[in-house]
Amino acid sequence: MALVAIGTLSLEGILERLSGMKGPALGHAVRAAGELAAKLDTTEQRALRVRTQEALLPLVGHRDAFVRLVTVDALGKSLEPAVAGKLREAQISETDPFVLTAYRAVLARREQN
Repeated sequence: MALVAIGTLSLEGILERLSGMKGPALGHAVRAAGELAAKLDTTEQRALRVRTQEALLPLVGHRDAFVRLVTVDALGKSLEPAVAGKLREAQISETDPFVLTAYRAVLARREQN
């Protein structure tokens, strides 16, 4: 989590490199991106938070269940309403029980807020 301590600059670097990552490294990068995006709570930082969510959203369909799991969790940390709807759609085709549990937890938090 050293990247998380660095902040916005490391988030931009992670987003630039996501497409070239595979397996566990991708999952850990997604987790860090979610942590960093959750800390972007000002109006000026909203664009980067939204860009992060847009970059992570396609990964809910990744072949690796670990990557899907951490992606759902990462998106849930700063969930925009439009992304919540897309997660509900993606949840329908999910088969992994751990990933389904993550979907339920993230979407339930969204409904409570």
